[in-house]
Amino acid sequence: MKKILFPAVTFLLISSGCMSQSTVEVPPAFNNYGGEFKTYNNGLIYSETTMHQLSHIVDSLNLKFKRCDLTRKYYALTQGVGHSINLISGNVKQALADINANINFLDFEKKYKKASINKEMLILKTRFYNDYSKKWVVEFSGEIMEDYNEPSISLDDNHSLYDKPLQGKWIVNYNEKTSYSKASLEAFYITEEFKSTELPAKYARMILYSDCVVDTTADIFKKNSIEDGMFSQNTSKSSDKINRFTNFLDESTNHITEKDVPVSYGEYKLYALDSIKSVWIMNNLVQTDKFKQLLSDAIADVKQKHIRTNDEFENYVANYYSKADALEMKRNRKVMGMCSMDQRPRQHALNIALLSAESINWEVFLRAHLNIMNDRFERVSDGSYAWEGRKTYIKELEELNIEVQELLFGISLRIKDPVEKHYYGSIGRLGRALAETKNRLQLEEQLLSMIKDNELDTYNRILMHFLFLNYSYYLPQKESRMANLVKLEDADKTLPVYVLSRIKINKKNFEKQD
Repeated sequence: MKKILFPAVTFLLISSGCMSQSTVEVPPAFNNYGGEFKTYNNGLIYSETTMHQLSHIVDSLNLKFKRCDLTRKYYALTQGVGHSINLISGNVKQALADINANINFLDFEKKYKKASINKEMLILKTRFYNDYSKKWVVEFSGEIMEDYNEPSISLDDNHSLYDKPLQGKWIVNYNEKTSYSKASLEAFYITEEFKSTELPAKYARMILYSDCVVDTTADIFKKNSIEDGMFSQNTSKSSDKINRFTNFLDESTNHITEKDVPVSYGEYKLYALDSIKSVWIMNNLVQTDKFKQLLSDAIADVKQKHIRTNDEFENYVANYYSKADALEMKRNRKVMGMCSMDQRPRQHALNIALLSAESINWEVFLRAHLNIMNDRFERVSDGSYAWEGRKTYIKELEELNIEVQELLFGISLRIKDPVEKHYYGSIGRLGRALAETKNRLQLEEQLLSMIKDNELDTYNRILMHFLFLNYSYYLPQKESRMANLVKLEDADKTLPVYVLSRIKINKKNFEKQD
């Protein structure tokens, strides 16, 4: 689980210039240049009308939460303490035999001096169903307070491994010698028994609130949604009726050329040409019987054949037929990014959020918005230089009178046996979002108190450490960032010694220019 997301290189993914104002009208559906997303007069990525509609839903959800079972119990992930061992040379096979015979740890350390040993760390134990292998798996993962290289072992569960006592025992994974690599093993030696503690009521309330606001019965994408990417195969059927519709539009606008675009549009000339054509279509075609019939026929074909559509066609559906139908089309395709600069997955999520809001579909709206906030999208590759340009849009949630801090804490805490579609947030992205909150003082006090709270399990206290660290990194003033490091250092002293000894913070990262 990545906890620190400090970019190595930062710059904004903003176009080098914005389209200047001219006599050419650019419809909102086509005007996304000059920033990551279009903003309305209210300074938000959703219009005043949309925000007003959503606020009524939030009022109802807050009332619903008050009627929820506030006594519901939540339990921390199962966690213990132990040592991590890695052996890649020497008599590895004999080491495996000794471990299987439950050799004493000190004796192992003396006998196998070439073993790499990392002592005293928090170890998590989780159980899950592996869809690929069709088996239940138990995973042991060590928390070394770094973003990468955390030791981990996954083993098939034999119906006793997950529940049996393990203190003083070994967990081992052995890799046979191959033509490409030597024999090796990785292991954990458990020094403190695994346990799962109940979360205090004030934290349980946060999780309950997040499950109330983020509908746990909903999905953004349909069950049989189609992958939409450069390397994905279009297994859906083609549509002659969509082709007839788009050919009709092309033939009707072929008299409009680049000569009709003002020179001031510069590098955005082709985008402006599309906008001019869309305005002409709006003014001259959309009310004609032929346009309506061809569009209606194409939509019916899409529904019948489960055809993958695209943004252009979906825009026409949304603007001139039905926003609900356009939303269903977008939910039928998942957009994968090709590289760091590919904004299509985020734009697709925003389009889904917009259409969900306008269709009063709260369940889909909030998950789509949270995915934008958490940058939860699939990409073939993703460089840190692109992260800074992807905003979090926490302001939109605050304007809706959601208990934003309760919500974001609720999706930050990790729990055992969550409901099936419980939403988990990215610690790095949520820290950045919280740096833009209205109530920083209250937030800081809450986070620091959670780190210090020995009634909260160790792993969640560690996560709050990283959440506070990421939050502080994104504060705009150097003075605030450095002062927070002092506060964090004081709070960290209350953590178990085996955790505190591993904390290393590079203060130079926080001395960046304001």
